[in-house]
Amino acid sequence: MLNPFLLHPLIQVVGAILGAYALWLGAARFQDRRTGRTPPRFAWKRHVAAGKAAVILWLTGIAVAVFLLAVVYGVRPGPMPHIVVGFLAIPVALAVLFTGAKLNGGGVEASRRAAWAAAHGLVALLLCAMVVFQAVSGAIIIFA
Repeated sequence: MLNPFLLHPLIQVVGAILGAYALWLGAARFQDRRTGRTPPRFAWKRHVAAGKAAVILWLTGIAVAVFLLAVVYGVRPGPMPHIVVGFLAIPVALAVLFTGAKLNGGGVEASRRAAWAAAHGLVALLLCAMVVFQAVSGAIIIFA
């Protein structure tokens, strides 16, 4: 039988793969916009779907980890770097969802669209950096 605690890293890994794909699509869009060449058609729907799925999976993975620690194992999460960064990732993930929803929903004035896109890209990049840290620290926890 699968150890229930392996559910958390499995969810996070799938989210990381989708997040890397969304980041790659977004980085290609950023590069095309900044080089002055005519950009190829932006895979906007794929970027939105992959990014949204990744962030929702990451938030779900955090909730699963907290549930497993607290309810299944009876452990209160302590101030380990992995746990602290995981909790700090929650508002960053929500900021990614919020800025993405504003850009996707068309509620941004044309004059401010570049600023919203830059903010979205920066918080998404920060979230991906946090995910890389979480992957490394999580592997240390699992395999140590």
